[in-house]
Amino acid sequence: MSEGPVTIAMAASAFGMSPRTLQRSLSSEGWTFNTLVERARLRREADDNEVRTAAVSFAVGLGVSVLFEGEGSLLVAALISFVGLV
Repeated sequence: MSEGPVTIAMAASAFGMSPRTLQRSLSSEGWTFNTLVERARLRREADDNEVRTAAVSFAVGLGVSVLFEGEGSLLVAALISFVGLV
């Protein structure tokens, strides 16, 4: 994966569209690219916390819980995953 923050141009290219088309698609669903990037960052942090919480829960016999619900549309969910991986 690349070094540094993901840009809208990188994400748009990965999804086979222009940056402007991606902006319009996100806007139609009430998102901005910056909001999406922030959600991906928070999700990574929560995933890290979930792993720690799950390990402790399992160690003391409480099992594992699930933190996340759906992110909305498939495009938004895929972009959040993409941004979180880059």
